[in-house]
Amino acid sequence: PAITPLAKELIPNPLSIDFGSDNSYFMQKSVAPLKQIGKEVTEGITLTPAMSGKWVWQNDHRLVFTPAKDWPAGQTYKIHFDKKIFAANTKMANLDYSFATQAFQLSIADFKFYQDPVNPKLRAAVATINFNYSVDPSSFEDNAVLILQALKKDKLDLAAQHFKLTITYDEHKRTAYLHSEPLPLFQTERYLQLISGKNVQS
Repeated sequence: PAITPLAKELIPNPLSIDFGSDNSYFMQKSVAPLKQIGKEVTEGITLTPAMSGKWVWQNDHRLVFTPAKDWPAGQTYKIHFDKKIFAANTKMANLDYSFATQAFQLSIADFKFYQDPVNPKLRAAVATINFNYSVDPSSFEDNAVLILQALKKDKLDLAAQHFKLTITYDEHKRTAYLHSEPLPLFQTERYLQLISGKNVQS
């Protein structure tokens, strides 16, 4: 399923399964019991790991699952179909399928130096981070680091001076807003490095 669009209310994208040929082209294949079209399928389908939602035959060849909540990131699912959910005499090449949701990702949308227009002595670094799934705040806050860029043996020195961050989020935790503690005025040109570790999770 595609990433849930960011909106006031998060409405997860459904999973649509079209039954057809396995060749290089797709040929619609009528597999649904005609009396079940447009109705919910309440048994005969096993989704592992389990996730609440509704299975509905949208038409004679398309089965749609609408989850009750948003899809988790980076999860592989397995689906097993019982023969009884299909029309009589339907021959299925396979009754077991699998799919995976997209991996969790973040991107820096904005990262800049801020100077208070009223009090020029107040300087800070501000940043906006976007996530494709809702982020777990504690995992992000434990891994987000703002440091003074410095090299040690041609590598970034992670022991360089750190600056505290204040972090807030939008209502869905799909965007994080970072504001550093007041920054000193450096005597020479220096760069700040914003780092988010690999352990940030949804």
